[in-house]
Amino acid sequence: IQWPDSFTGQLQQRCQLSLAYHLFYQGNKDRAFEVASKVDSKSLEPEWEEKRRYILGRSYQYQNDFDKAESFYRLPSPPTTEYGIRCQHQVAFRYCLDRSDFGKAAQLLEDILSRSYSFKTNLHESRLLLSTCQIRLGRYEEAQAPLIQLIQRRHEKIHSHKEATAGRAL
Repeated sequence: IQWPDSFTGQLQQRCQLSLAYHLFYQGNKDRAFEVASKVDSKSLEPEWEEKRRYILGRSYQYQNDFDKAESFYRLPSPPTTEYGIRCQHQVAFRYCLDRSDFGKAAQLLEDILSRSYSFKTNLHESRLLLSTCQIRLGRYEEAQAPLIQLIQRRHEKIHSHKEATAGRAL
């Protein structure tokens, strides 16, 4: 990619990661992998490094190289961005799916859900996976709370959408 001369250093790295993310979710996974692989991780701020690790992890996952994917998903410190949370969720998912280690998966997911974040994030998948792990562990009472939260939040979202739609119709 030929960036303008004014795009140097971290700005260029950020643009590459944003492009890689866009390419990945547009279905061009090979090109996304190629672009993200060229980003120098040493020059990135931690939040951008989490995005890089997420993109590369997802790319390896789609290539069916799950061990390599997990090596990117494993963060050296607790997540600080939505991408970091997604990385940790994917590690928990692998514990659940590949290893049937529902206890370890539940532990990772509880860690994700117990933290407060300074940014808006969607934790629905983590709540659902946690409930699944708790059911597999026979902890049925504990499995209820995350499921009830999901249902309530979904109901609130639907209800507020209906109110907004009705308000615009008036």
